[in-house]
Parts: sequence; C-alpha cells; structure tokens
Amino acid sequence: MVKEKTVDEGSLSFDNSFLGFGSSLPVSSASSPKKQNGTDQPSFISSEENTNVEENPTSGFERYGLTPSGQTFRLPHEQENRRSILETIDPRVPKTPWDWVVIGSILLQVVLYIFTRGNTRRFLLMACFFFWRMSYDFGIGFLLHSQSNDRKIVEWVVKLGFFDKEKNPKLYEMTKHQLVSKMDSSYNFEKSPVEFNSWLVFRHFVDLILMCDFCSYVLMALAWTCWPNMNFLLHMLRFFGGIALIIFNYWVKLDAHRVVRDYAWYWGDFFFLLSSSLVFNGVFELAPHPMYSIGYAGYYGMSLISGSYGVLLASMVAHAAQFVFLVVVENPHIEKTYGSESAHSRIMPRDEDAEFELPPARDLVGLINFNSARISDVALVIIAAYSILSSLLSSNSYYNQFWALFQAFVWRFLHSAFHGCILFYQSRDKAWSRHFIRNGESVVQAWSQWKGFYNITLNMSYISFCMAAWKLYHLPDNWTYGLVTLRHTLGFALIVLHIYTSVSIYEDLGQYGWFYGDFFLPSRSPKLVYQGIYRYVNNPERFLGCSAYWGLALISNSAWIFLLATLAQLSNLAIIRLVEQPHMRKVYGNALRKEAGISKLIKQATQEHSNKLPKSIENHVKALGNTVDRVLDQTAEALQEFVSTAPPKVQVLLKGTESSLRRSAQLAILKLFAPQFDRHGSTAYSLNLDIEDSKVPLGYPIRVKWAAPSDHEYNDWIGLYRVSDNISDIHTQVPSEGRWSAVDHKGYNSHTSSITQVSETKDSGEIVFSRELLFWEPGTYEFRYHHSNKHLVMAKSEPFQIYAIPNDSKDTSEVKDTLDNLLKLCVPEDHSKSLQDLSDSKAKTFSKAIQYTFGIELGYHVIQVDGSTKVLASRLVSALKILQPLTYSEESKKDV
Repeated sequence: MVKEKTVDEGSLSFDNSFLGFGSSLPVSSASSPKKQNGTDQPSFISSEENTNVEENPTSGFERYGLTPSGQTFRLPHEQENRRSILETIDPRVPKTPWDWVVIGSILLQVVLYIFTRGNTRRFLLMACFFFWRMSYDFGIGFLLHSQSNDRKIVEWVVKLGFFDKEKNPKLYEMTKHQLVSKMDSSYNFEKSPVEFNSWLVFRHFVDLILMCDFCSYVLMALAWTCWPNMNFLLHMLRFFGGIALIIFNYWVKLDAHRVVRDYAWYWGDFFFLLSSSLVFNGVFELAPHPMYSIGYAGYYGMSLISGSYGVLLASMVAHAAQFVFLVVVENPHIEKTYGSESAHSRIMPRDEDAEFELPPARDLVGLINFNSARISDVALVIIAAYSILSSLLSSNSYYNQFWALFQAFVWRFLHSAFHGCILFYQSRDKAWSRHFIRNGESVVQAWSQWKGFYNITLNMSYISFCMAAWKLYHLPDNWTYGLVTLRHTLGFALIVLHIYTSVSIYEDLGQYGWFYGDFFLPSRSPKLVYQGIYRYVNNPERFLGCSAYWGLALISNSAWIFLLATLAQLSNLAIIRLVEQPHMRKVYGNALRKEAGISKLIKQATQEHSNKLPKSIENHVKALGNTVDRVLDQTAEALQEFVSTAPPKVQVLLKGTESSLRRSAQLAILKLFAPQFDRHGSTAYSLNLDIEDSKVPLGYPIRVKWAAPSDHEYNDWIGLYRVSDNISDIHTQVPSEGRWSAVDHKGYNSHTSSITQVSETKDSGEIVFSRELLFWEPGTYEFRYHHSNKHLVMAKSEPFQIYAIPNDSKDTSEVKDTLDNLLKLCVPEDHSKSLQDLSDSKAKTFSKAIQYTFGIELGYHVIQVDGSTKVLASRLVSALKILQPLTYSEESKKDV
C-alpha cells in the first residue's frame, strides 16, 4: 500500500448550517468527507483557523439550532466546565426528583454488593452490569435508530404529554421543573422548540443508564477481584498499569467532552443541527472513534487491577457491544447526514489521460470479488487449498512442522522480495509498465497483472503463516495456568486489530491505493487527503499491519513463529522505508504531512504542560537524530556509487596492465602475418570520416574514406565497433555481427553494396555505412581497417558518437512525422509499405530506433501488428503520457 493516504493537517469542522436534517454529530466521529461537486459538506480547516471557528460558550458566542422543519432558534448558554452528568451525584448541587431516582438506582446496586457474598454477589452484579450495558447499547440504540429514521422520540414524548399542560398538567410541571433546574437562565421552556425539549428529556434517561452502567461495572470488578499467583513485581506492574489505563480513560472522556460538549455527547443532532462549527481536535486526533475505542481503556485497567479473567471477558463483550452500537446506529446516521468518506472506489483520470479509463473495481481482495473466470483468482484458490489441506490432513511430525515453517518463509520471502523489487524499479523507471508496453499491452493491463500477483503472494503469506502457527500450536491442558488465557486473549485482540486496520486502509484508499495505483498510474493519484485511519497515523501498516503475526505468535507460544513474525515485521519496515517513502517524496514532494494526529497531539501536550526536556538536551537529541539520518543517507549514497563505479575502474586498470603486457607480442604477430606492415608501416593505412564534431544522429548514414598501399590485399575489410569492445589497438577480439564492408568488389561475394568509390590504383576508396551496417543505439564507436580476411588492425578511425534526437511530443501528427523519418532511415526501399510487411530484422531495427528516440521499448511484433505509423504514433503518445516521470512539480501543487 503507496499505501499512504494524504489530507490537510488541520482539525475537523462540521458546518451544520448548510446541511439537511439527518444525524447527530457523533462523539466518536473524527473525520468527514470534503466538499465535492459543489455540494457543501463538512470540511477540514487548518489548525491556524481553530481560534476563529471553535465555539467558546463563555465569550458571548451565540449558538443557533436548526430543526427538521427549518425553524432556527437560539440555544441556551452552556458553561464551559460544566459536566451535567456529574451534577446528579454532586452533593453541592440541589437535587430534583429525577436525580433521586438515579441516586436510588445506584444505591440499590451498592446494597446488593454489601449484602451478598461469594458467587452469588459475583454473578448478580455481572447480570446487573449486562442489564445496564444492554440498556445502553440496545435500549438507547433502538431509541436513536427510531429517532434517526422516523423521529419517534419526539413523537413519543409529545404523545405522552410531557409538553401538554392541558393533557397532563402534573407531568408538564414536573418536566418543566426538571429541565429548567438543569439549564442556564437563558433557557425558556415554553419558547424552545419541541425537538430541543425532547432532547433534554432524552438526556435524563441517558444519564440514568450511564451512571448505573458505570456503577455496576465498578461493583462487578470489585466483586470479582482476586489475587493471582504471581510474584510481587508482576503485581506491581498489574496495579500501576491498571491505574494508568484508568487515568488515561478519564482524560479521554474529559477531553472528548471539551471538544463535543453536551450537544454531541448526548447525540444532539439526532434532534436538531447546529449553525456553528465544532472543531474536532485533541483526543479526536489520537484515535478513530475515541469515545468507543480508547475511551474504554478503563475497562482493561479495572481488569488488570481485579486480576480476574471474568472481568476481562465481560469487558471485552461490553466493548464489542459498543462497536455494534457504533456500526448499526451511529455510522448509518453519520453517512446519511454528513456523507461518507469512502470516495475512492473509483479514481477518475485527469483530462489528458481520458483514454486510460479504468475498469470497474472488481479485483480480488482476499477472497472478496472472486471470479471463477479469472485465472489469478483460480490460482489463488488452488494454491491456498493445497497449503491448507496439506497442513490440516498431515500428522504433526517434526518433518511436517518444518515443511509448514519452510512454506511460510518462502511465501514471505516471495511477497517481500518481489513486492519490493517490482515497486522499486517501477518507481524508478516504470520497469513493470514498460515490459507490458513493449509487448503491445496497456499500462492498465500491467497494473492488472500486478494486482493479481500481489494478491496471491499477500494472501499466501498470511495463509502459510497461519498454517505454520497451527502446526506448532498445542492446546493448553490448564487454561488457568500462568499467562495462558492472557496470551490467547491478547493474541486474538491483535488479530482483530490487524483485520480492523486492513479494512480501514482499504476503505480509505480503495482498490487504487490498496494496489499501489500511484506507482502505475501517477496521473490518477488522489489528492492529498488524510482521512479515516490516516488522520491519526501516516502509515498504519508500519506496525499495525503486522499485528496479526504477533497475535499468532502469542497464541502458538513458539519461538519459530516469533522468528517468522519478526522477519515479516522487518521486511514490512524495509519496504516502507526503502520503497514507499522515497516514492511518496518523489510524487508528492513537500505536500506530504510532517506530523500525524498522534504525534501532533503529543507535541502539543508537551508544549502546553511545559514538561519537555531542557532546551540544550532537546537540541542535542535533535542534532543526534539529524546526524544519524545524514550518516545513513550518505552511507547509502556512497555504497550505491561504489557499486556503480567500482567495476569500470577495475576494468580500466586491468585494461591498461593487460595492454602493456601484450603489446610487444601483438606487434611480433602482426609482422609475421602481415608483410605489408613490415614494409610500409601503419602510416600507409588510414580511415577518415565525413562527419562534423565527431557526432552522428542515430540512423544517419556514415561516409568512410580509406587509404592503403596499392598492393594491399583485395579481401581487406572495414568493421564498425564500440570503442569499449576491444582492448587491443592491433587485434580485434569481438565479431562484427554483420556490421562490416569489403573495400574491393572482388574481395567478397557479399557486403559490397556499401562501396561507393574505389580509385583506379586501388589505394583509396569510399564506403557508406547505413541501415543494418550501423549500430542503432547511442554510444561511442570506431571503424577498424582489417588485413586480408583476418582481425589484424591496420588502421582505426577517430572515435565518434552516435546520439539519438529525443522526441517527447504528445502531438500525434508530430510523432507520426518522426516515425516516418526513422522508417526511411531504417528501410528506405520499403518505407511506403505497410509495417506488416516488414521483415523481423527490419522491424527490430525500427524498434530500436523508436526506443532511443522516444524512450519507449516496443516489441518488433507490436510494430508489425499496428501496420502503419499513424496507429503506432497513437500508441506511442498514449505510452508517453502514462510513462511520464514520477516527480513532484509546481503544477501538482494545484491539486493538493
């Protein structure tokens, strides 16, 4: 996954004055979609704007509500530090009849705790806790669901006569007294709309359930408290860890209430909407749905203190029920009112890439979207079935355990190594896409093949790891011994965390981001929007993406599984550090966010409370970190430079040494087999080129003028070579591969058509090298005059350079003209014919010319299939657009 998704770093704001009536602003929501298609949606604002937007009840800021009927009303003032839910048990605050109902319910549970003993107390209080917990999740959930869809709460309150003085005067007066006593003096019971008053009535029932739910949980934890058999140090860690979690839970609740106030705490927007904005910062930048996720850390703190697995199990069940409440009640209501964040299932191309329309997002993810007619899907099922069945049906011998571990290691290596290498070279020079374009396929097909490969290796790395853990797992004989139950509980919790992280990443990125779309289709890269899980961390896969491996390692309690988990974690970190992060910097540049929500919150906390390190120590630590990063970067650069430059330097050294040792022997051999050299010397032979500045454009003919003694051998010949191919100046070691010409028509039966002129005395002549006699790639070359059908060099030309004239035009007509010119140079006698009639050798030559002119490699059969330069030009223009460099430019800032 680039699997990093990007957004504005600011705090979240909902401007409800522009929204239609729908859902409450949930205390658990920390993100919202951006404004799209001209429709006003909740939007992100920068942290610098917070002071201008965030409401401050004590500063005279007037708040207004909006009812479903369109009525606008002024909201009563709300004291900044008031916690209405705590006033019920605050002895300093006068009590109302409803307060005594709440207090009485709490006292009944305390009495139950005092006058019962043993298992009776334990199970009665656990039943009491689950009653109030179900009243919360299912009772309040049912009421809110009905209010969201049909406004049932308002209807029921009105029907029962809470606000009808004539129908039920006692209930009316009691309700008025209760509401007025709990509100500011600016509240007017008679003038407030029925939706607002119904919300206040609903709040009182919520207070009853919340207070009794909390009290019953504490009493249940006390009733189940025990003293596990462990050493003193573990007891201390258990207590201090539990207390720390409870304190953290308390801070989460306080900070969440500071942000959302009573309006969102009590699901106010199920009844009416605010015209002002709520800025979601603080704890809402720490975790998704903080009130329902980290807001229940106290459960696990009490479980640690009580030392009871019964309390831990009850806490996990209650916590899971809270997530059910979130998914079933709040999330549908949020999406109905504020829209959905999942706007990435379809990535629209930019205007210049409209011809690269992506197919519908129906690729296999895990086993979702399975298609029996798609070979990659079938291959995954077959391989997975083989791996699973071979593990389940085989004995638990050491050999089978080793085989399971070996398969897990191989699949992890295949996934990490191939995954990293393919993306690395794709980011650097589009190697994967170029391979498919060379064979006449589109970049979308290249991406499709990558998706199939990635999905197979990813799933098999998971499946093989699970099978290895299964093979090395032993069912405990005693679940109460040591940390057996705790290991299994934490292990399954880590697996659930991994699943949640993966689902969240997929929902935020869509298939485009899940399958690293911006490595293959950079012009389709989404705008930098940090939302969902990416609001809190820049790259959740860094650690959370491997939590299932650690969970299985805990459950299996095997050192080998821990080793595999460590390898998986390290390989994941290596891919992120060496492949994904450099690619993100290359594509997005300075637009990348420097700090995620968690790190920003910690930094703000340290600054606000002045508990950071002394300035001198902080500077030293920062300098040390920068130095380490700089040393690592310089080491990597030096290593890369050594690897790239060491072989040429060694080769040059060996070349000089070998040349000096062989020169005398080569001169003796030349005098023995070439008498002309002994009589005339090397000065009698010469080669001159008719070119300017020692440079020749790719494919252009080269005119070579030669001179030799009049009695030279008639079968002498001239060849074209790379300068670096031959170490010796006297003897040619490599074959000419057909790039040679005779100097006399009588010397050979072939390779004489290039001779344009020979003097009557046979001591000079002229040869034109063109088409198949040339090298069709840039480089430095030379001509060599050879003696008598041998490879003894009599003369060499001055080195010259063949260079390509680059063409990166996106205009089809210009590209076609360039192709026509190249075709004339490659096959002048056949350039008017269809490309389908080109021989394989000529098509290969034309392919090389295209490669070095346009920077795109095409298979020769692709050229033949296209049939004309017009069709070929369209293919090249499309490829040039999609293979443009992955660099961050000023123009891309407009999309951020």
